[in-house]
Amino acid sequence: MRNSREAALHIIYRVLEEGAYTNLAANEVLRESGLKSRDRALAREIAYTAIKAWNTIDWALNLYLKKRKLEDLPPWIRCILRVGASQILFLSRIPPWAAVFETVALAKKYGHQGTAGLVNAVLRRLLLHKEQLPYPDVKEDPVGHISLRYYHPAWMVSYWLSRWGLDETIALCKANNIPPPLTVRVNTLKATVSRVQEILDKEGAKARPCRFAPEGLIVEGFDTLEDAPAFQEGLFYVQDEASMLVSHAVNPHPLSTVVDATAAPGGKTTHLAQLMNNEGRILAFDTHRKRLRLIADNCRRLGVTCVELNLGDARLLGALYPGVADYLLVDAPCSGLGVLRRRPDARWRKDTGNVQELAEIQLTILKGAFGVLKPGGVLVYSTCTLTWEENEGVIKRFLEENPEVTLEDLSAYLPNLPQDLVHKARGGQVQFLPHLHGTDGFFIARLRKRSRSY
Repeated sequence: MRNSREAALHIIYRVLEEGAYTNLAANEVLRESGLKSRDRALAREIAYTAIKAWNTIDWALNLYLKKRKLEDLPPWIRCILRVGASQILFLSRIPPWAAVFETVALAKKYGHQGTAGLVNAVLRRLLLHKEQLPYPDVKEDPVGHISLRYYHPAWMVSYWLSRWGLDETIALCKANNIPPPLTVRVNTLKATVSRVQEILDKEGAKARPCRFAPEGLIVEGFDTLEDAPAFQEGLFYVQDEASMLVSHAVNPHPLSTVVDATAAPGGKTTHLAQLMNNEGRILAFDTHRKRLRLIADNCRRLGVTCVELNLGDARLLGALYPGVADYLLVDAPCSGLGVLRRRPDARWRKDTGNVQELAEIQLTILKGAFGVLKPGGVLVYSTCTLTWEENEGVIKRFLEENPEVTLEDLSAYLPNLPQDLVHKARGGQVQFLPHLHGTDGFFIARLRKRSRSY
């Protein structure tokens, strides 16, 4: 491919016209592009911006297409306009003349002189009026305003407004539009946090401790950490800080038995092993052999030997493995609304029906897996989403159906807990939020099964 913008065009086309996932499309296009690292980074930035702000870009382009509609244009020309508009509206460091000139060049290559003229005219009109776009008034139409101004689906904005109000919703949407920090969990089976920090610094990165997770580091200066020698040696695992706290909520003792009911790709599984000093037994389950191989690969790289891989459905585990576990982790499949900043296309793939359907699946998994616990055993339930139905709602329904289970104070298990979460943690449940805590949006609940009484 000739340049960054052409690579971005192909990523955008695959995602918005063919339905591909952004990360897979980007990796494939950029791997085949032959571009240098800097140009690949620009291509990814343009593409991710266009996909993330899809609704706002298409709305703005339609304002200046006059008698035509964006959806009536050839797919390649639609996507070329999105390449240009993403730069004009959101990437201020790119000179506007360069954005227009290079985008028109793409229109000539993928269209004809007439479509190139159209692209040129529309982008120049957009450039002229970009500071006066007629966003809905925030007081009269808060859903419409936030949806377009901060590019989120209207149903999602409406849901968050009803739960958190105007200011919190805007702050959350803004946070979802900022690339997350790159965080890693140091593998303390092989090295100390300070030692890995020192090694990463020598390898050209800049690492500093995370706020909440004691073995976490925030790393800057690496395009892909997987290429670092320290990664190959198994000194760390790439993981969000809030995700690291899930295993701390379990707090498994060495020599105990843990069931990780939905374990792939193995981040929390290997962290549990780390907290157990690789002593004991972790039964890790997934429904796909390919995903079990991911866990095996991670265990091998990190030097974890106490994990037993099992092909199995979490909903059936209680019947198949009754009373075997001291601890049960259910990191449930969810709508993923807490990790939108990591997946540019994810916000456009969700709807309210997903939430309701997933809540039923999550409750079924909890009920089906619960039987693996011994009396007095600990259950931790976690998701990377923000909906009441999938989080507090699932726990509420589970407790109503299982009176022998109670929520347990989480505050003793989560190191360096944010002050605003202490009260809820004492009640057994916490919700981390991107705009308040700088982490992914994670929900964690800790419950205990009542011991037998004689």
